[in-house]
Amino acid sequence: MNDYYVQGIFYFSNFFIAAFMLRYAWKFLRQTIQHKDRRPWDLLFLAALFYFIHHILSLFDLYGTLTLFNQDINYYEMATEFIFSGLILYTIITQQNLILHKAKLIIRRKRR
Repeated sequence: MNDYYVQGIFYFSNFFIAAFMLRYAWKFLRQTIQHKDRRPWDLLFLAALFYFIHHILSLFDLYGTLTLFNQDINYYEMATEFIFSGLILYTIITQQNLILHKAKLIIRRKRR
């Protein structure tokens, strides 16, 4: 019985982390609309969205087996996890290509 509570705490914690990631990626995208090399952040936002959906489905699965469009909810959890992992990999590859095709990488601080 205690395992069920611990599992629930972890599921809710992951849900809130996913919500924070989604909000942070959305905020960053809105602030960098004019930036030309923000493609990895677009992909990261999509990955965060699928991660958020995955954890919503995990919460539904925690409280009972549900079906959606005549499929078990675990099917959709696996699909969103697969898409999330693929998008993260594609984001890393895209960022690496941006860095390698530039002459140098400059990280600068905005002056106030």
